[in-house]
Amino acid sequence: MSQVDPDKLFELFHQKESHRTAHEKVALSNLFALGCYLHLNGQTKAGRKACRNALNAIGTHNRNTFMNKIMDTLAGNEAVYASKSNPNTEISALFRSTQCRSESDPE
Repeated sequence: MSQVDPDKLFELFHQKESHRTAHEKVALSNLFALGCYLHLNGQTKAGRKACRNALNAIGTHNRNTFMNKIMDTLAGNEAVYASKSNPNTEISALFRSTQCRSESDPE
């Protein structure tokens, strides 16, 4: 499964030279992670919209190719990408609860 470099994804959301406040960075991380969560749970259109909105808010200056690759490889990488955006603990916990439910579901 193809994916973007997770460390570059972290850097994208937490750039030191960014003009954003810590609160704004967390809000964008949370929006992106919630988009990943929606996508993972079958709400692909809403999930992609939330992820794209977060990426657009960060800014695409010289990063269009990278951001398009994030969106192109979102399916199957939702949990990794969400984790690397470094959202609040409560949002990260959503992925753990989803994973536990899917592991306990009979096939």
